[in-house]
Amino acid sequence: MSHYVHQVPGRLRIRSRAFNCNPSKVRQVESRLKETEGVLDVRHNSRNGSLTIQYDPASGAEPLVLGALTEAGCLPLAKRATPPGSHITAAFGKAVVTALAQQTVARSFTSLATILR
Repeated sequence: MSHYVHQVPGRLRIRSRAFNCNPSKVRQVESRLKETEGVLDVRHNSRNGSLTIQYDPASGAEPLVLGALTEAGCLPLAKRATPPGSHITAAFGKAVVTALAQQTVARSFTSLATILR
């Protein structure tokens, strides 16, 4: 099953075919999320099969929302626990590895040029 997840602090939107084909599940998930402390609003769009959750980012509700959605099968397991700022850490790590690889290649060419002289 394909999922589309978009998240900004305070708002999470998930689009999934499951929201179109199982209305009773959607109602269960909606009511559970509405009972979660820090959740301000939950809206289901049956036309495009999406669920939008508005929450107070300062309340600490994000992990509870993600956990409830994952438990209900609305989110893929691999997507659920991305720590804040991890994309920055990954980008930094990639930049470091790229810089090291470029430096290694440059040294190899210098060494090769010295040997061939």
